[in-house]
Amino acid sequence: MKNIKKTLIISILLSLSSSSLFGYVGNSLVPPWQAYVINSHALVNVATYSIFLSNISESEIDIELFLFDSDGSILKDSDNNENTGLLRASGYFTNYSEQSDASLVVKVAAGKSVELKVNPFGMSGDLNYWGYGKIIWTSSEPIDSAVIARGMIYRTLGDARATQGVQINNGLPF
Repeated sequence: MKNIKKTLIISILLSLSSSSLFGYVGNSLVPPWQAYVINSHALVNVATYSIFLSNISESEIDIELFLFDSDGSILKDSDNNENTGLLRASGYFTNYSEQSDASLVVKVAAGKSVELKVNPFGMSGDLNYWGYGKIIWTSSEPIDSAVIARGMIYRTLGDARATQGVQINNGLPF
């Protein structure tokens, strides 16, 4: 009986600490992604990578995107501008930031969507970024799942274009 009481108390404390003290959290891995620009050919060869995220909850959430390059380092841009540089965002979001440990962070209102993009186009030299990633959302409200996401790779070589869809969390909310 004494062990059951201890287990019950520990379970209650862990439950309280993981939800009310730290907020509510969800996450998913981003399958292998790639973005590159090759300027040394007669035709510029470019691939951009986009992640489309929708907040399917009824609460505002913070989304942190971690993109790990092939060497394991976190891909960073640090110009802190959603319209320029390597990392970009568009859609319905507020509080865009590249100043955290993540690649970038945005706040997304309930029912809104955002596109987060790795876009090397227009940068000098030949660049090739690839690796995996992680998406983490947090909320102060009790939510079981808040995000549904998918990835897209856009490739361009001269006038030729191709797209490739990438499932995130098997297309399921997380």
